[in-house]
Amino acid sequence: MKATRKNVRTRMNAVVAAGTVALSLISGSIVSWYISPMDDANALTPYQTLAQHQQAQASLKQQLAGVNNELARLITDLNDLVNNQIPAAETAAAQAQDAAASAAQRAQEAADRLTAAQNDKTTLENQLSTAQATNDDAKDKVAALARSSFHGSNASKTMSVVTGSKSAEEYIQTMQSDSAVSRVEAKAASDSATELSTGKNRVDRLTAIEQRITGLKAEADQQSAAAQQASADANAKVSSLNDLRSQADQKSKQLSAQQANLQTAEAREAAAVVQAQVQVDEYNRQLAAQAAAQAAAARKKAATSQYTGKRQNTSSNTNSQPAPVNYNAQNAGDYSVPGNCGPTATSCYGHNTGRTAVLGGAYPWSQCTWYAYNRRTALGLPVGSYMGNGKDWANTGRRLGYVVNNTPHVGAAMVFQAGQAGSDRTYGHVAIVERVNSDGSVLISECGAVYQGVAHSRIIRNASAYQYVHI
Repeated sequence: MKATRKNVRTRMNAVVAAGTVALSLISGSIVSWYISPMDDANALTPYQTLAQHQQAQASLKQQLAGVNNELARLITDLNDLVNNQIPAAETAAAQAQDAAASAAQRAQEAADRLTAAQNDKTTLENQLSTAQATNDDAKDKVAALARSSFHGSNASKTMSVVTGSKSAEEYIQTMQSDSAVSRVEAKAASDSATELSTGKNRVDRLTAIEQRITGLKAEADQQSAAAQQASADANAKVSSLNDLRSQADQKSKQLSAQQANLQTAEAREAAAVVQAQVQVDEYNRQLAAQAAAQAAAARKKAATSQYTGKRQNTSSNTNSQPAPVNYNAQNAGDYSVPGNCGPTATSCYGHNTGRTAVLGGAYPWSQCTWYAYNRRTALGLPVGSYMGNGKDWANTGRRLGYVVNNTPHVGAAMVFQAGQAGSDRTYGHVAIVERVNSDGSVLISECGAVYQGVAHSRIIRNASAYQYVHI
């Protein structure tokens, strides 16, 4: 069927409108510098993840061919800890902590509702107590008005007034005065009825509130128990994670002590790679400790604000750095890792870092740029606070005087162009080189929004296809 020109124009307008909306959304996202480690379209399926894991295990086993069983088992166990068990435990601990925080929030909300109901009950009880005296007075007025109606008729009242009056004028004034008194008594009766009705409504409401309080108490107790259980579960998950890390520490020390027993280059490299991954996890521990300290400081400020009545700045400095790690780095070129530039250095190795005199860090938490900035700083190789999106770091680095080339080096920022190796198709990606392997591949550490501030590591094979920002 041939489309009419009008229909074609209508469809084109709809497409343009949709494109305009999409463009506005993208423009808003650019401000946040959102860098994901991998597009959803390129994300690995569970089968692919399992397949890659099996392939990595087979490759490791091949590298360890000829190594005595005890030492080979030590390396494979350490590899399993840092690449499988610890990451899984980190995820479980993070989820448990989130659940505990949510449970605590629900418990607080339930407690607040109970407190509000109890305060409402107290207010109503005070109102009823205050109104009791008013009600009694109104009842007396009504009773007086009722008694007055039993004493004589209008005729007898009129005769009394007439016979007692000295003149017509006095008679009129007396009648007017008596009418005014009647109006006052009538109003008193009406007010009394209203007050009695209001008091009855308050009593009914008080009864309803008391019943509601009973329910709220049960809800608050239930939510409090759930929060305590969630907190206990989170602590258990964290404890399990710490146990695994303790095992990794112990095995890493054992491996270092037995390094000389590895006879082949392949086995030595396998051990070196897993040791480098242990270093990445060590940095994760430091980041977690830093985040916990900042959260505690924020809670302390909030508590201080509550007691003093002053508004405190509760925003935490997510850019403060943990102490540099003891990194067993390779030496190459004209510099080594860790470096010797301070975290606030405005000049590093003779070039301008682009940062301010105060510790920078304009990158959003957990983004790849945030992690690369932090990791470089921890290694004594700080970069500027305004390097742009991940794909921009190479060009920005050149402009600021960094050495930028296609040769990887430990500590260098590895730049992924938009869409390269599954990086974001708009903003690219940036990671940190942790090790350069003998086959030319590189072990990198990286982060992204989906990782919630936890670094991950992986091996990139075609390392020369990327750009690297050095010092």
